[in-house]
Amino acid sequence: MVKTGYLCTDILISNDMKRFLLLFTLLTTTTYAQLSSYTYKQELKGVKGNAWHKLILPDHTFARFQSYGADLRIYGVSATDTIEVPYTVIDTNNIVKHKVNFSVINSKETKCSYINFSLPQALRICKIRVVPQASYDYYRKLNLATSVTESYAQKRCDGYCSYDLREAPLSSKTNNTFSFDDILVKYGQIIIENGDNEPLPISEVVVYAIRYTLAARFLDPNRTYYLAYGKEDDYTPEYDIEHFITDIPKQLTELQYGEVLKQPKTESSSVKASSSPAEKSHQQLLWWVMGVIVLLIFIFSAKMMKK
Repeated sequence: MVKTGYLCTDILISNDMKRFLLLFTLLTTTTYAQLSSYTYKQELKGVKGNAWHKLILPDHTFARFQSYGADLRIYGVSATDTIEVPYTVIDTNNIVKHKVNFSVINSKETKCSYINFSLPQALRICKIRVVPQASYDYYRKLNLATSVTESYAQKRCDGYCSYDLREAPLSSKTNNTFSFDDILVKYGQIIIENGDNEPLPISEVVVYAIRYTLAARFLDPNRTYYLAYGKEDDYTPEYDIEHFITDIPKQLTELQYGEVLKQPKTESSSVKASSSPAEKSHQQLLWWVMGVIVLLIFIFSAKMMKK
């Protein structure tokens, strides 16, 4: 009987402790694993209280994402706490055209032309245009492989690459603009299958990059707001705002950005030291609460064992 009672008490302690530790972890994560857990932040300038604003994402943010865009947040910081500001994407039709530098390698062995290009920074592109400088009719097959690293640059990408475009028709009867789902690109290689024909002289390569526009409502004007990004294994946020997109005003004031600031990495965002006196006080309070709960569980368990 004593052994059974001990086991029941032990299970009770274990379950209570698990509940508490879960609560404590959630509290500390909510308080500390916010803005400081992202590698980059940029101050948002021009925020008005109780107002909707739009943000056009700078091109450089795409190259600094570490969770494919899921690691994008807006935070408002005051002297006492930090809040997360919900946002939603309202426009992906803002497309910017970029002419790119390229080099061409013609291979008699494979009967292909390899057009290598690189962008000044990684961009999300949704289409590409190839302009041959030929006065005669032609019809070739075109393949496109892209990467955010230099793995494809200056190399022949025959059988080992994953292609964003496969055997698209390059023809003198079209404008040779090819669309696809937007992808993050820094380096690319266009492969033209010439067959037994002479290689086509290429005069121009153009990529079309998407710039995302976000909408967010800012309630408190007495905070400093930041766009934060760059966090590994982040999750995609879920906001109520996604269900009320039609209620967002059509005319929104655009916010401007401060400089990109790189934040030092911490050993663990959930247990990192607080940076402000208010945060230190909050952390101490949480540890006191944990101590009191553990003490109550111990007293309750002792009483159960006596019974």
